[in-house]
Amino acid sequence: MPFFDSEIIPSDERYEITHPGAKRLSQLVSEADTVLILSPEYNHSVPAALKNAIDWLYKEWQGKKIAFIGYGWVGGARSINHLHGVFENLGVELIEPEGNLRFKKEIELDGSIISDNAIAEITKVLSVL
Repeated sequence: MPFFDSEIIPSDERYEITHPGAKRLSQLVSEADTVLILSPEYNHSVPAALKNAIDWLYKEWQGKKIAFIGYGWVGGARSINHLHGVFENLGVELIEPEGNLRFKKEIELDGSIISDNAIAEITKVLSVL
């Protein structure tokens, strides 16, 4: 999706999604009870593409349950922390616990699992959904 640049913000009742990818995301989020976000951590924060996807929507997030699994050198913890701040303003329910997959401890740089702890981190999140 292109970067969000509408003059009308998604919380405005006049806002209309025009991009096909954003329309599909809107449909998926609208139909879901819970959304699981798998997020890498880039420069201690959220990747721009993920933040942009979140920004295209507003009413679709209202009342959703949001769960997180992060990955990176510290397990994506700082990315998830930033996502908490974003989603708290969108009227969602943040699900605990979160999963953290650390490079060279639970997963390799290519994402392959190298520790049973990776399965445990994923399972603890999925078990509450």
